[in-house]
Amino acid sequence: FWRQISFQMDAVLAVAPLAPAAYLLVSLDDSVMALWLAVLLSLFGFFATSYLVASTKHIFARRGFSGKDLCKKGTPRQEVPVPEALGIIPAVVYLCCVMVVQLLVESLLGLQEHKDAFYAAMHSICFMTLLGFMDDTLELPWRVKILLPA
Repeated sequence: FWRQISFQMDAVLAVAPLAPAAYLLVSLDDSVMALWLAVLLSLFGFFATSYLVASTKHIFARRGFSGKDLCKKGTPRQEVPVPEALGIIPAVVYLCCVMVVQLLVESLLGLQEHKDAFYAAMHSICFMTLLGFMDDTLELPWRVKILLPA
């Protein structure tokens, strides 16, 4: 019961900041249309991430990607395993949403500038996601984690 209320509250908090932007629906030029596509895609990303994390956290815990919450010492929830390595799911959803936004912006607005900076940022995010997942699975030493981003 509380999970459903929590999810509904998350959805309300995700949509609430969009209310002041509703007046932009009146003027539907290309830039406003691209903005609304990005907003809709970000809402899709939020709900996809919420669903995928909720449905895969048990798989990660079953595979041994879980630990103990050190801040819960002395409480009854001290021994409850906390799933780890779940950061890969929001990262993949984010990367997919950003790629779709880039494709839509290129096709609708015809913007080709700053493409190289966009791809550099995407590669950076991909490599940091890979580094985080590798750290969770392989337990990399610090000397390797410091060298990999360089």
